[in-house]
Amino acid sequence: MLERNIISAASTLDAIGLRYTSRQLYYQVCRDVTFPLRDWLLRLARPLPFTLKPPLRWSHFAAALAALRPHTVRLPGLLSAAPPVAPSPLPELRAYGLPRLLICADAEIAAMLRANHLPSEIGCPILSLAEASPLAEVYLQMLRVAAGQVIFLHPADRAGLRAAARLPQHLALPDGVAWIAPGLRPIHALRMHLFAIPAADLRSDFPHELSASERRWLRRQQAELHAIAPLRLLRVIRRLLLAEPAPPPILNRLRRLPQLGFMSWPE
Repeated sequence: MLERNIISAASTLDAIGLRYTSRQLYYQVCRDVTFPLRDWLLRLARPLPFTLKPPLRWSHFAAALAALRPHTVRLPGLLSAAPPVAPSPLPELRAYGLPRLLICADAEIAAMLRANHLPSEIGCPILSLAEASPLAEVYLQMLRVAAGQVIFLHPADRAGLRAAARLPQHLALPDGVAWIAPGLRPIHALRMHLFAIPAADLRSDFPHELSASERRWLRRQQAELHAIAPLRLLRVIRRLLLAEPAPPPILNRLRRLPQLGFMSWPE
């Protein structure tokens, strides 16, 4: 039964043409399994911030996925467990400006974004935290030329939030290069109604900018970047790095329908 759920979830992602990690596939199965209840909850309490408990243990999913390994032709979008390393920048590029550099705390997420051709689409190199420690001198020089930005993407957990606070000094970013750590924060996980797992780090230190409700949430649980649906993750990063405005709410678009007519610019 679980194997059929995995194949069905993979077919949903493959139909879009996505590459995805095993953890992303796990959360997709969780979304499919809980769809009737989750859909009812979201309809009833969408404005409220909350996270959900995964209905399926990772160990059970991993065992079922391993049983399917001889039939990986049925899971064409699944990435390997060992993500490929990002190519090193060419030394002759140091004279060019680099407006943005994205660093992911999770190496599998960085590999997934690269596998979906996001760096060439948005004109931004994507590195894992391990690949950026230390940051290559070529990248530092290119960022200095363009007075660029380094964007850090991390999970909603203590380790990710601590890294967001300490990494700028560790990377020794040049003067004029901005450091941005937009999330994932606990409030984002709560607003997106992600699946959350028990906290792995029980230390009591928290970044100062967290609200009291976020601190309470972090004491018990955490949310991975993998928990965000792959297509949604790609769209969020595109909007973040390309400064695209979020689409207007459906209610606002419906209100504008009477004003639209011939030759109206489509949204």
